[in-house]
Amino acid sequence: MTISIPLGWWLAPLLVTICAYALAWWRIMVPDNGSYIGSMIIGAAALSIATIVSLAAWLAWTLLT
Repeated sequence: MTISIPLGWWLAPLLVTICAYALAWWRIMVPDNGSYIGSMIIGAAALSIATIVSLAAWLAWTLLT
């Protein structure tokens, strides 16, 4: 039995996902002089935006293929 995964257009939304979460993680790791709660809210917002961008990229890929 042979399983093959062809490299194709699914790499585009994967790259968008990786970049979105990398930017969100970078935003979380940037030192902030504000409060701890404020940093948590900004981190949660960054991860939420990354999730929305990732889901939009995968939805666009699904609808276009």
